Amino acid sequence: KRTDEAGLQVAMLTALQQSRIQMLERAELAAALVERVPRSVLMAEMINRMPEGLGLTDFDLSSTRIRTPPPAAASAAHGRRAARGETTKKVPARIEVPQYMVRMKMKGVAPTDLHVSRFLSSLNEYQLLQDVRLESTEEDLVEEDIVRRFEITCALKPNADVRSNADGRNAVQ
Repeated sequence: KRTDEAGLQVAMLTALQQSRIQMLERAELAAALVERVPRSVLMAEMINRMPEGLGLTDFDLSSTRIRTPPPAAASAAHGRRAARGETTKKVPARIEVPQYMVRMKMKGVAPTDLHVSRFLSSLNEYQLLQDVRLESTEEDLVEEDIVRRFEITCALKPNADVRSNADGRNAVQ
């Protein structure tokens, strides 16, 4: 009788653990669907970091989904079992949480190279960005004024999250 009761308790515990795992997977998926760095906050940060006189003429933000390959060991083992005609236990497919690489390309004009350099330095100091690069800079004549045209590229760090600090400062988890 005690063995039967213990078996029921083990079955209940196993069911609770499975339920917990499913709930955690759903929570992870829901969290991934929420934008961790809103575009409005990102654009405000770019504008706040621009020195006086510098202006953007083009801002391109693109997101590329990062795909992770399926586990090789599981698919290879599954293929061997199927080839031998063995039956395999159906394991529910784990929902893949989408991850994105966010890249930015900024084109603009500035009065001098010093303005471009200050902007580039400010972007490099921003802890949510990585791979900040000055792609090109050239002198140009705009309405009888000599200006510097520039192009800067950068990427958002994969784990960037502005929601992580309650005091309003941006952070990377």
